[in-house]
Amino acid sequence: MYTILYNYTLNYKTPYLTDPKASVGKDDLIRALKTSLDSGLAEIVANNLPNEFMRVFDDTKSLDEQRLNLDFTSKRIEVTSQDYPKIPTRFAEGYNVFSGTGAFYLFIPIMISFILLINEILREKEKKLR
Repeated sequence: MYTILYNYTLNYKTPYLTDPKASVGKDDLIRALKTSLDSGLAEIVANNLPNEFMRVFDDTKSLDEQRLNLDFTSKRIEVTSQDYPKIPTRFAEGYNVFSGTGAFYLFIPIMISFILLINEILREKEKKLR
């Protein structure tokens, strides 16, 4: 058993303004790291006897004698994955933003033009142009 500790902000995707019905994403970076670590551990255990592990810690032997038998070309573990579904909440089910607040967004351009027109009329009155 081991623990992988890494900086999640390297691959962070913000959930802001995303579809509430979209599935939860998976982290390909950490999955590739875990697969390569597990493949390496499986390769070490498969190609070396239990008494051969002690020669790695033996300082009296040279580095070549301390080296374990490894085959870096073999691929032991292959992973396929799929997204976990995310069930939408009943509040987001069938909710349409425009039907809820669309009138407000249609009202904004009219109000801006009205405010600009009133501002122009007041400026003319202050300068006594009319």
